[in-house]
Amino acid sequence: MKILGIVTLTMTVLAASPADARLGETLKELEARFGKGRNVTAGNTGIKPPIKANWHFEKNGIRISANFIGEKCGYIYYQPLQGSSAPRKFPPEYIAELLKVNVSGSRWISDDEPRNVFERLGKRTATPKASWYRADGKAYAIFSSTGNQVTLVSEDYIQTILNYNTEAAAAADKKNQKRLEGF
Repeated sequence: MKILGIVTLTMTVLAASPADARLGETLKELEARFGKGRNVTAGNTGIKPPIKANWHFEKNGIRISANFIGEKCGYIYYQPLQGSSAPRKFPPEYIAELLKVNVSGSRWISDDEPRNVFERLGKRTATPKASWYRADGKAYAIFSSTGNQVTLVSEDYIQTILNYNTEAAAAADKKNQKRLEGF
């Protein structure tokens, strides 16, 4: 019976593994992998410039959410859909597969202390249970057990948002200074 359980878990992981979006892919590449996605950008208050679009895809009981800056995907999260046949908790083998398909010729290194890379953007999200960074410094990953999701983000994505925020703040300061001229 124990062997049957292991075989079932292995088959579930293997069946779910095609839900593997990759950082740096275009929308066209993601649609070739997952089928037609759903643009959820409109009305999503969390999606602001410079983020161009947020798309949701579903495959093998997993929701894949992808954010784009320019034409490239810079942020991906994977989360089991409620009521699907996907595991309620991502097994370590599935997380390892998601990291593997996003290695881009580098290697993933596990953080000794899980950290939340999104704090660099001033965002508070669920405390990660585990986190990794790529040896080339170009990507980060976190696993949040509370949301049971795996999130990957590229350094380019983070830097683009940080640069945009800095430029937007400078433009706002300049506008405010102009309003105060002559006082």
